[in-house]
Amino acid sequence: TRRGREQLREMLPRRLDLDHAITNLRYHLHRAPEPPAFGRFRYIEKAEYWALVWGTGIMVATGLILWFPARLDGPSWLVKVSEAVHFYEAWLAVLAILVWHLFFVLLRPGLEGGFTAITGKMQVEDLAHEHQAEYARIYAHPSDKQAAPEPGASAAALDSPAPQRQGGKLPDA
Repeated sequence: TRRGREQLREMLPRRLDLDHAITNLRYHLHRAPEPPAFGRFRYIEKAEYWALVWGTGIMVATGLILWFPARLDGPSWLVKVSEAVHFYEAWLAVLAILVWHLFFVLLRPGLEGGFTAITGKMQVEDLAHEHQAEYARIYAHPSDKQAAPEPGASAAALDSPAPQRQGGKLPDA
């Protein structure tokens, strides 16, 4: 769908992600006055997504080699290397889920709502705090007719496709 292609484009790594990672590190080391203003996806979310894609490819390739070693006309060392890579990729995936994903989704300090992982909907205040650039893109344009929703409401940008601008303005509802 059109929205799916837009989401995939947003998920592609960009130079800005590296800048955000550096600025975020500087912020947590008290070398920057404020954290970066993240857009729809943070560099952390993009890294986790692409690690899943990469890891799946590695697991499938090495798994096929381990599944059919007799059909492989290649060198015998390839099976042993595949065994090691498959084993360590599995451990990496488990640890990434337990440490990285669960921490950033459920346990991270400053995470107010906490129900986004369960409901799939983000409160407007959380959107403004976690994804400042995305919030500004959707709500913070004074010439737009769409104003920010009331506190406690779900962020419309995450419940439905983002409003499309026509000539710098949002279409009338």
